[in-house]
Amino acid sequence: MNRIIVNGVTYNSKGDISVKNGNVYVDGELLHNTGNEKVVNIIIGEVENLQVDSCETITIHGSAGNVKSQAGDIKIEGNVSGDVKTQAGDIRCGNVGGSVKTQAGDIKYVK
Repeated sequence: MNRIIVNGVTYNSKGDISVKNGNVYVDGELLHNTGNEKVVNIIIGEVENLQVDSCETITIHGSAGNVKSQAGDIKIEGNVSGDVKTQAGDIRCGNVGGSVKTQAGDIKYVK
């Protein structure tokens, strides 16, 4: 069981997390609505799949499967077995098994 923090609220997850239109879904279940909060920050230990439509920052303190964001910076302290993608934001991560892509931002490899 992983712990995820979204704007200071803590949830437990088996590894599948998505944030769509301000709604936080953990393992397919709606758990939180961020409402009118303009800044969404996500912090998690490890994650299998994370998909976010918009946030300020995603921070993963461990490894990840696939991470995708429409807008927001992605920081992964571990390795990624799949893909890391964002439309607008910087990506910092270790080794990546798939592809790394950003339309508007920098990509930095971190050991």
